[in-house]
Order: sequence, then C-alpha cells, then structure tokens
Amino acid sequence: MNDDRGGNMRGGWRFMGGVGFLSTGDQAAKGNYGLLDQIQALRWTSENIAAFGGDPLRITVFGSGAGASCVNLLTLSHYSEGNRWSNSTKGLFQRAIAMSGTALSSWAVSFQPAKYARMLARKVGCNLEDTVELVSCLQRKHYKELVDQDIQPARYHIAFGPVIDGDVIPDDPQILMEQGEFLNYDIMLGVNQGEGLKFVELIVDNENGVQANDFDYAVSSFVDDLYGYPEGKDILRETIKFMYTDWADRHNPETRRKTLLALFTDHQWVAPAVATADLHSSFGSPTYFYAFYHHCQTEQVPPWADAAHGDEIPYVFGLPMIGPTELFPCNFSKNDVMLSAVVMTYWTNFAKTGDPNQPVPQDTKFIHTKPNRFEEVAWTRYNQKDQLYLHIGLKPRVKEHYRANKVNLWLELVPHLHSLNDVTQLIPTTTKVGTKTSLAYPASENKLRESSS
Repeated sequence: MNDDRGGNMRGGWRFMGGVGFLSTGDQAAKGNYGLLDQIQALRWTSENIAAFGGDPLRITVFGSGAGASCVNLLTLSHYSEGNRWSNSTKGLFQRAIAMSGTALSSWAVSFQPAKYARMLARKVGCNLEDTVELVSCLQRKHYKELVDQDIQPARYHIAFGPVIDGDVIPDDPQILMEQGEFLNYDIMLGVNQGEGLKFVELIVDNENGVQANDFDYAVSSFVDDLYGYPEGKDILRETIKFMYTDWADRHNPETRRKTLLALFTDHQWVAPAVATADLHSSFGSPTYFYAFYHHCQTEQVPPWADAAHGDEIPYVFGLPMIGPTELFPCNFSKNDVMLSAVVMTYWTNFAKTGDPNQPVPQDTKFIHTKPNRFEEVAWTRYNQKDQLYLHIGLKPRVKEHYRANKVNLWLELVPHLHSLNDVTQLIPTTTKVGTKTSLAYPASENKLRESSS
C-alpha cells in the first residue's frame, strides 16, 4: 500500500500497537500508520457509501478510550480534509463521537517513540544503530514476535501510539485545538462516572476501602509518575491530597477509596474531556457533552464501583436487547434495555443530523407502557460559560459544570503549582503558561523528549 507521504509501506506495519504505530522519529519509520489506516478506510467509505444507500456528506466516526483519542486526532489532521466524492470541502467525515478519551489525555500520544522502538528492537535482536537497518530488521520478524514483547511505558502514557510527526499530526493537539483545526466538525463527547476503577483495583486491599498509608502512597506515586520531581513537588502532592480528602469523613477507608477513584477519573478522563469541549465550543461549533452514570449488574464488578471505563459500550451497541455475552456477562434488566434504546437513539440521531434530539424522539413504549424520563429531557448544546451536559442514567437530567472544582484543579491550579519553565521551553510560544497542555504533556515526559532529541 502506498504511503501518501511519498514512500511505500509494507502491509505488516499497518496494525495496532508496535506494528501499527512504531516510529523511529525520523524518515526510517515516521509512524502514525494506524491513523493512516483509519484515514484510508474513511476515504473508501466516503467514495463508496452512496452505493450502499449512505450519504458521503453525513459520515460519523466514533470510538471509545484510545479509539476516542484517535477520533479526536482525526479531526485535527489535514489528512481528513477533502471529499473526493464531491467538490465539497466538508472532509472525509463530518461528525465525531469521542467516548472516554480525547487527544489531550496523557495516553493519547506517544512522546518518546524512538526510545520504545529501540527497546523493542533490542528485545528481538535488532539492536542496530542505523534506524533504516533497524526497521528493515524488524520488518523481517514475524508479527507475533513483535506484538508479544512486553514494552512498558511510563505509567499513564503509551509506548506505541500516535506521534506528533509534523505531518499527519502537525503539532501538539492542544495547539491545534486552540487554532480551531477541528471547528468544522460536530462533536459529541463524554465520560463515565468512575472511569479510573482499574487504577484503584491495583491498590492492595481495596475491597474494604483504602487505608491512609495506601492513599498517601497512591497520591505520591501518581505525582511522581506524571510530574517527575519538580521543585514544588511537596506542595503539589499535598494540594492534591487535600483536594481529594473528604474532610467530613476522612477516617473512613471506603470514602478514601471513593475519592481516590475520583482522582484518577478526573485527571485521566474528565479534565481532558472538559478542556476539549471548551476549546471546540469556543468556536461556536456544535458540541454535546455527557456523563454516563449507569452500569449493568455483574459479579465481575465490585458492588462499590461506579460506571467504569467501557461500561457504556454495551448500551451503545444494544447488548441488553440481545442478552449477556462473554465480554459483558451482565444480568440485563428492562431498565437496561430501555437505557440502551435511549442511548442508541441519541447516538444515531447525532450521526444523522448533528443533534442527538432529532429527528427520532425518545420513545421506549415497546419496552415499558409508561413514558421514560428521557422523553422530557432535551440534551442542550455545550458552551464554555454554562458547560451544560446530559446526565445519562435511569434518572436523566441536564446539569452544568461537571465536576468543575476538580476539573479546574487540574486545568488551572496544578499547572501553576508545578514549575512549567522546562515545559514552556519545549512548546511553541502560542501555548499559554498554565493551559491544559501540561495536563496531557507533563514535565516528566517533556524532559524525556528533550533528552532524546
């Protein structure tokens, strides 16, 4: 398959992970092949969808987690522009749905691709200084040998993923968003209430809550892993601990577990999503934000957990109407079926019109004889001032300023507490000190980028 950037790519590279996103940081392997695969698929869809009764000017892409961050990156890439089916400048797609991930998430972009490429090469016997020879050696390996290697990135980051290559991703996503590169797209995005469950589950003895020493250690490790060792590290750590301590119930291990879950959720998912929604809506572009509060009943999920990462997926794809699966062994109820019908209506409405409320009204009388509460709710567009969002659960409502205090801790206060001198030297001057850039690209990774350049 030809690479639009002037070279040839072997099909074996166009997979996910190390064989889809490997980059040596130079011309030997520029990276972003996984994104180019997605773009090529969108080109094919744009050119052929009419033959299947579809509209090439009404194409929506959506994804969850890392898929959502890729969706966001696609809205920022000039490769998504231009629709060869017509003379339209509307692009290969017109709408995007980002579920539980954006390009500002700390795990959305790989900052040290060359480091991890060499790490992989050493593990499979391709430890060559010349990057062209190194890539050639890797290409001769069986793909399974490559994907089976355990390459551990810095925590909360990725080893192999999209990279800022000056081409497919021309600049860091924060700057591209500030420049309005994604203003021509309608965007729906949101998060689940308890996204950070997997991080809490890594803490010893969390079944009965989190002990004080485990809480302190978790916060300290979190600061070290994300922000390195700045001069103000102690102030940063203590501020985060203070903000995530429920002072009315601070001796309760279960309360500590709840606030620690909120910490991981807010930093890794909520703050990046709100920052993205703020930037997109600032250009007057249609933006819809949701917070998902429901999850199915299953023995695999602890009873204290909120809607965790991925818990919205069965409702998006209508699984409650089919029944439990191996991946989602849930005890689906009538309420689950109703909520799934509601979610699918919102998602498909948005894909059709850019408005989740139109054209199909919320009606689940085929499940319940009584009207559902969503029939009385109008999902209002998001804007920076009011930050309106839809609370998706069995008791839906439109609310404002989702977790605003904690979001602004991460977007406003933490960047000021943490020394940004080293960061701003590495970022173009169009980025303001204290903006959300430091959330996605913390100092520890920027120092690594500097040392490897």
